[in-house]
Amino acid sequence: MAVLRVIVDNVLAPDPTGVNRYSVEITRGLIRTAPEDCAVVGVCAEHRPEELDRLRELLPGLADLIVLPASSAQLAFAWGTGMPPRMLPEGLTHSPTMLAPFTRHDHLRYSSEQVVATLHSTALWTAPETLTRAEAIVFSRTIRRAERYADALVVTNHSVADAVERFTSFGSRLHLVPAAPTPHLVTGGALKEKAREAGLPEDFLLMFAHGPAANLELSLAAYATSGAPLPLVIVGAQDRGQTPITELLDTFGLQPPRVLVLGVVDDSELSVALTKATALIELGTTDMVGLSLLDAQLARTPVITSAGDASAEITGGAALTVPLDGTGAVGALADAIHRVSTDSHLRSRLRQEGSDWVKEFSWGQSAHDIWTLQADI
Repeated sequence: MAVLRVIVDNVLAPDPTGVNRYSVEITRGLIRTAPEDCAVVGVCAEHRPEELDRLRELLPGLADLIVLPASSAQLAFAWGTGMPPRMLPEGLTHSPTMLAPFTRHDHLRYSSEQVVATLHSTALWTAPETLTRAEAIVFSRTIRRAERYADALVVTNHSVADAVERFTSFGSRLHLVPAAPTPHLVTGGALKEKAREAGLPEDFLLMFAHGPAANLELSLAAYATSGAPLPLVIVGAQDRGQTPITELLDTFGLQPPRVLVLGVVDDSELSVALTKATALIELGTTDMVGLSLLDAQLARTPVITSAGDASAEITGGAALTVPLDGTGAVGALADAIHRVSTDSHLRSRLRQEGSDWVKEFSWGQSAHDIWTLQADI
């Protein structure tokens, strides 16, 4: 039986991110779509027993879970510096991130030995100022090792692919496999009652706290000056090292009940917020996966996002896009927020266009494409 080893250690990371959720959903898809006589095995570092149990619950159907004798930090350091992947049985290796054993191997002689990884960020080349010196060193070293030893590199959109083609030598080893929306993050039934139980207003604009600090500050500044008649609900955790959101709200004169900060919420609460929101304001995240954009479109929630980057591509032209270059960014975004808040015809069009666009994608198809890729290497 062929074995696909999927590196799932990041699923247990303390900070919920789009990449972590991507890892969960694509691994679930790989399990569901596994060809006959193929099995999916998870690989992770050492964690507490209850955390490993949670990982198994998140990924039902794993044939096995290989727990390597190292912490997450030790595993990242070992693989990042080229230590061979001891303690792993023979099998294909797929990583939904760049955490992978990039070492010398001969997949031409031994077809079961291959390593495929996934790149979600181009910050090293396109936004180096957002990385610490240590992050930039690790990113650069990982890319160099992947260029030498990876049998294929997966990206989820053309924006990342274009940067990889420009700055690296992956060539024909680069493959585009799009991400997909998550159906269980769309809720139905007694939506008003569920929203009331979650403490949500009757109508509201939704925004996530994660992402580049500049985007968060721009969104808050624009909302503060937009004159939008709807309150703003903010969910999720900020990226580390940023000015606390409470201080930012004070800076822009935003206080309850005009703004409601919910923090990290579970999937059931998030599904209610995404489905009930009048619109989502999402200018883009550091990881460039864009799952929240796709999820909002699946929930028929209009999206306001940035023009000319991965976000515009991910939403397929079915969002209200705003150019963020130049001094007029705050005014342009404020105008977009006001328009979506007050124009029911615009919201109706964005709902329909977004819903039509997002039907093109599914985790099952993305997983099938990865299985095909692994088989064709």
